[in-house]
Amino acid sequence: GVDEIIGTQFVRTQQTGQPLADRTSAPITVAPSEWNDWIDFAERIAAWQLEREVPGASYLMIGHSSDYNTTLLEGLGASPSGPLADKYQDMVILMREADGTVRLSILQYGGESSLD
Repeated sequence: GVDEIIGTQFVRTQQTGQPLADRTSAPITVAPSEWNDWIDFAERIAAWQLEREVPGASYLMIGHSSDYNTTLLEGLGASPSGPLADKYQDMVILMREADGTVRLSILQYGGESSLD
């Protein structure tokens, strides 16, 4: 049940989401934000997402490095405890409840990457 896949202008994020888009027909949307630095970039994308979020919808947001991911999650209302790991098999799930509270789950999928 993914309604929309969100990447950035970096092609890798769009390529990461493409297999799920092919399987589910969920569109890939490129967040309209220019890169200056990772923290500013994440803050602007979080603000954009909060403005357009639809209650009950499910979004997959493709991440980048730990500074970006931590700042993005904080901008979306989550409170990650410390910086997130910076491994390719990490998956962070943010769930916003009907009352606005946010829950985080940090999971891993697949094996280690040679890039880790």
